[in-house]
Amino acid sequence: MVIPRQPFRAAPLSLAAACAAAWFLGAGFLRAAVPTLDHLHPVAVAAGSTGIVTAIGKFDPWPPKAWVDDPRLTLTVQTNPGRLTVAVAADAPPGPHLVRLHNGQGSSVPRLLLVTREPVLAESEPNDEFARPQAVGECPVSVAGRLDKNNDVDSYAVTLAAGETLVASLQAFVLGSPVDAVLRVVDARGGTVAWNHDGATLDPLV
Repeated sequence: MVIPRQPFRAAPLSLAAACAAAWFLGAGFLRAAVPTLDHLHPVAVAAGSTGIVTAIGKFDPWPPKAWVDDPRLTLTVQTNPGRLTVAVAADAPPGPHLVRLHNGQGSSVPRLLLVTREPVLAESEPNDEFARPQAVGECPVSVAGRLDKNNDVDSYAVTLAAGETLVASLQAFVLGSPVDAVLRVVDARGGTVAWNHDGATLDPLV
């Protein structure tokens, strides 16, 4: 005797159960993630100035909220992802300040933003060759540079009068960067005048 196969029929699902399942699935997809702030660029801003910094990391969704450790620094989150307006009061204390981005799910780890007394110059590419450096102009000055590729070289031109002394330092390791930089001072013909790999830390100082 052959028993005919019966077509499979799923058990009926109530409308309330279907809505509940859809709600739980939707909540999982729509839940925001905790912001991940890797670093800020530029990492240095001058006291008494207002400018734009870019937050590098993962922010889903944008915008989060911004927190900074001193009320004399104001961070305003812009509509464009990753963009922040930073306003620094003239009496803001120089040195490192902590910045976090946060939302309803949590907060990023703190990252450093430096306040300087001297003006901040943005790096301008191409400046890989010592024969075609970026002019620095008057000193003292801070340069907000960035290494964009392996073996990247950033060259800057400084003019000194007779009897003047140049002090050049690079800060990366102390800011939490994995870069282990070398600082080399050359003359107009490319001859090495001085160089340093590690100063008091893994950052060079000449």
